[in-house]
Amino acid sequence: MPLTAPPGGAEHRTDQAVLERLQQTPDLGPEALADSLGLRPAAVRLSVHRLTVSGQLPPSTPPDSR
Repeated sequence: MPLTAPPGGAEHRTDQAVLERLQQTPDLGPEALADSLGLRPAAVRLSVHRLTVSGQLPPSTPPDSR
């Protein structure tokens, strides 16, 4: 049994919008991303989590970890 259910219609659209925006501007934080997409920051953070778990986004690494 998967840990997360597949996203529904609204979640899928949010995930796609977040993914497309991050591909255009990868350094946006959740608040700036939410503002640019007209979404709530919590929805963006959840979308980023879903995209990371599904392997569509690499896990974020702090700049000092290199």
